Amino acid sequence: MAWHWTYSVQTVHHTKEYTMKLFSPNASTIQRDLTRLLQDTGDVLAARAKEEPKLKEAVQFLDRGLSRARNAANGAVDYSRDVARNTDDYVHDSPWQAIGGALAVGVVIGMLLTRR
Repeated sequence: MAWHWTYSVQTVHHTKEYTMKLFSPNASTIQRDLTRLLQDTGDVLAARAKEEPKLKEAVQFLDRGLSRARNAANGAVDYSRDVARNTDDYVHDSPWQAIGGALAVGVVIGMLLTRR
């Protein structure tokens, strides 16, 4: 029985590593492409803003908005990493409580879905 548990833990660990390898490059590629697109758009608008003063105000407004969005996104990423780390620690520290909680949630969802 111990071999089976060890094998299962190793399988989960390898699956996690594979998933991270699979999605991490895609996420970084998308982020890089979006950043490049925003920079190029900003460059075009900045060049046009020299000719039109109202466009210059719009570019400044967009820059402030993008800065706020970046800060919010960075905060959300940091928060989600903290939550994931805390959840992982909790599950490793008390696996039976996590299993019980998941079972309770599953039972409630099952009861709600079978209700007519």
